[in-house]
Amino acid sequence: MIAIVLFIMFSLYLGLELIRIAPVYLRELRNENVRSEVYQVSELLINDPGEPADWENFPSAIRRIGLNSKRENRTNLLSSDKIRMFNQICEVQGRYDDVAKWIGTDYQFYIIMINKTDDAVLINCYPQDVTAKEINATISRLVAFDSGDFGELIVQMW
Repeated sequence: MIAIVLFIMFSLYLGLELIRIAPVYLRELRNENVRSEVYQVSELLINDPGEPADWENFPSAIRRIGLNSKRENRTNLLSSDKIRMFNQICEVQGRYDDVAKWIGTDYQFYIIMINKTDDAVLINCYPQDVTAKEINATISRLVAFDSGDFGELIVQMW
């Protein structure tokens, strides 16, 4: 009889401990998902030309956005034309959801690109209505432009 009582007490203790740590574990799991997603989006923007590769000339045919220069096809070398078109698309009200679809994310995001040569903001893409969430991840990447300048891409997701 004592063994049964001890087993029940141990089982209750173990169950309560699992209930106590589950929210922390789930929050960390969601944090890791957001961190992974923000890295993947930055990688997509920097090292992929997009689909089609010349989407900046045909914005109505965009299936995936990437800023990599299709002419050079070098890592971290971005097309100035694609950057300009990306920013123009983001500035049009209601196109944020299209951009989210093209980069393949369900998270809200903020994308900013700064030309470090003259501190000009080249991309400033964010949602109209920001929903504050506890989970937030930011990545900053150095990039080169086909114009010879260099800059910083900052992607934030929540």
